[in-house]
Amino acid sequence: MNTGTRIKSFTHPVARIFNWVAYAALFLLPAFLDSDYNFAKSKLPEFTHGTIEWFSAWSFFVLLPTGLVAFTTDRYLRGSLPKNVDRAVKSLLDGFHSAAFPTDDSNIDHRVTIFRYKSIPLSNIWYGKKPWGGWLIPYERSGQFSRKSRARFYAPKDRPNRAEGFASKVFTSGNCEYLPNLVNPATSPKNAAHYARQTGVPLVWVNSRVKKGDPMPRCLWGTPIEVNGQTWGVIIVDSVKTSLSGSDELKKSFGNTGICLSHLLNKEQE
Repeated sequence: MNTGTRIKSFTHPVARIFNWVAYAALFLLPAFLDSDYNFAKSKLPEFTHGTIEWFSAWSFFVLLPTGLVAFTTDRYLRGSLPKNVDRAVKSLLDGFHSAAFPTDDSNIDHRVTIFRYKSIPLSNIWYGKKPWGGWLIPYERSGQFSRKSRARFYAPKDRPNRAEGFASKVFTSGNCEYLPNLVNPATSPKNAAHYARQTGVPLVWVNSRVKKGDPMPRCLWGTPIEVNGQTWGVIIVDSVKTSLSGSDELKKSFGNTGICLSHLLNKEQE
């Protein structure tokens, strides 16, 4: 079990408890806004009257933070699967990687990532990006690759022409896409600019990756993931090689994997 799964196994039930408590409080607190609450007619024990008086005086101010807790935990739970489902998604992704690529290829040659769409990813704030408008953020990766990544791509549904990055192009078009023979952006500023145009990402992002010495994909393949007839996210293959020998077979390999993923990811909406 990786670190992310261990953390989620703790935070998921805790978030659910906070969510239940917050909604219960939102249901009950308005009753205490009535300052003329008649204790004489109530059937509650006398020792509870002090607590009720406090809530009657402060309930208006408690409503706002309680609503914020309900909203935040709601968003977290909608984007967080139970650990057993999370492990199943990871297993499917690793299975797709194994089926799609020759066994003599190194794991680092081809990386498979699921990006999911979020309309307001609050985590963007930590990465210096606006949290509104619609974004694709890393959800799971094959092998031992970490899900912690600054890679997140602007993907506004209402303005697809402003989408950034290859993943967003796949998401907004709803089509399977293949982009081979990308130039090496580390060789010259001219190639860096050309790479940014090829992949649809800002030049400043390319330059920052090159400066850090991060390996840049030389070819990309992606296809949408559908859940309940809606595009939930995308699965992206990026490779340090300039082409994928089995690119024509990837869509076929993804067929059964996509059906299983759709079924599992549907559980977060139940």
